[in-house]
Amino acid sequence: LYYTQINTAGVGGTLPDLFYVRSFDAAPFGARGWITPLNELMERDGMDFSDFWPAQVAQNSYEGQLMTLPYDFSNVAMYYNKTMFDEVGVPYPTNDWTWDDCFEIASAFKDGEPGDQTRWGVELWTWGWMMMGLLHAGGGATFSEDNRSCIVNNPENVATLKRIQDEIAAGNA
Repeated sequence: LYYTQINTAGVGGTLPDLFYVRSFDAAPFGARGWITPLNELMERDGMDFSDFWPAQVAQNSYEGQLMTLPYDFSNVAMYYNKTMFDEVGVPYPTNDWTWDDCFEIASAFKDGEPGDQTRWGVELWTWGWMMMGLLHAGGGATFSEDNRSCIVNNPENVATLKRIQDEIAAGNA
């Protein structure tokens, strides 16, 4: 409801003076002129951009201008159950493990046919930020370099989503 109200107010020209903006809304809101770039204010007040992770600055920027202050950062980590790995006889993941490696061994963990399982090889969350991470890991991107175009249907993303769909259909995820 909050973002419906903010978008409605933005389109209607009645935005509040102060409102919460998620990191991934920085570019679209900046493109619409709904938020004020912070670079000059930060420089005036002696704030150091290097205090923030470069990826956070990029995510919160539009056309080279920081639109929102980074406030948190999420990482994707893989946890695994050593007992389960031992039970099915597959080696533990290594530091150079890839998604291909993960999916390759996932079928060893399933305990039945798709639709009649209680255990799968990997659990894939479909939260937006998780899917964006998987798309990027597959060589894709969600937006063009200039953040002006959605490119979610590029060949790399389609291949990654097809791979995920195939793994789910096979009962591996």
